Amino acid sequence: MGADVTANCVHPGVVRTRLNRDREGVVTGPLPSQVLVVLFSLRSDLDVEPCHQSPDLAFFLVTKLVKTMPQAAATTCYVATHPRLVGVSGRYFADCNEASPSPLASRAHEAAQLWRASDSMTATDLDRTASGLEPQLASDRPDDEK
Repeated sequence: MGADVTANCVHPGVVRTRLNRDREGVVTGPLPSQVLVVLFSLRSDLDVEPCHQSPDLAFFLVTKLVKTMPQAAATTCYVATHPRLVGVSGRYFADCNEASPSPLASRAHEAAQLWRASDSMTATDLDRTASGLEPQLASDRPDDEK
């Protein structure tokens, strides 16, 4: 089958969501605001004045460092729709630009382990090799095919 399919990896960044809204912790718990003011004053683009407010100050300051949901979706939309990326496949993108993944993401041995673990967790009765679902990793091919 000659399907015209591309696959890329997209990192949305650290995104502000409401997933932790009920959790007490470093961001939402009783951390002294003086410490947070010192930490966040290191960011020159933030105008933070010392005050002695509630833990809401910590949450407010952290929200200035993370992306909104539309900002986080921008890279995904860019990679999925931009004409310049038609036919581009196997790449990693962050902040609407091609980026280098971590070295761990490029190791064939770890990729094979992840595939096998995922396969065992989602196993069906299909013969994956016969159906073409078994990945052909560089480490699995004979040297003359690499």
